[in-house]
Amino acid sequence: MNKIEDDEYCFVCGKKNKSGLQLEFSYKNNKTIARIVFDKRFQGWKDVVHGGLVSTVLDEAMAKITGFYGYYCVTAEINIKFKKPVLINKEYIIEGKIVKQRGKIFFTNSLIKNYNNEIFAIADAKMFVITNKNE
Repeated sequence: MNKIEDDEYCFVCGKKNKSGLQLEFSYKNNKTIARIVFDKRFQGWKDVVHGGLVSTVLDEAMAKITGFYGYYCVTAEINIKFKKPVLINKEYIIEGKIVKQRGKIFFTNSLIKNYNNEIFAIADAKMFVITNKNE
């Protein structure tokens, strides 16, 4: 793969994907930010969001931050720490940021928290640059 294209069917942010989350990320203070309420479709245990979905949105926040800087990346490595159960039908904030860059690798971080700034999960990832829009 040497080119990434967006056909708007991304499970997390694609506007054409009616089965997806259709999250809208904004950029503020060097971070990507999105708000999410997981409904019962995304449940694992009763009233708890499946960890795979939490991982998915954390990964997307890190991909989005590199995209805001003009780099389309794929996840090369990801590490997630779950602190508290993410509950269905509650609103959360997802944030992503770049920690540093070394060559074609961005070191990124993301988290999911509530409005009281309680952190529910955090992630660190190495994002590999496939396309640089700036070149």
